[in-house]
Amino acid sequence: MSCAQCRHFDCGAAAFEAVLPGLAALGSAHAALRAGDGYCRLHDRTITAASACADLAPAV
Repeated sequence: MSCAQCRHFDCGAAAFEAVLPGLAALGSAHAALRAGDGYCRLHDRTITAASACADLAPAV
């Protein structure tokens, strides 16, 4: 299981822009460069969807 399937993972553009406020000045979090990256609400950091950790919890 990877972060992409974890309930703590948020890959929405709004979540990305909320944790990286200056990002909007560069364009948008909808960019193709972001790919599957997202935000881990548990660890309060940006991560790739392929990442994994000991705290993985299946999405409901």
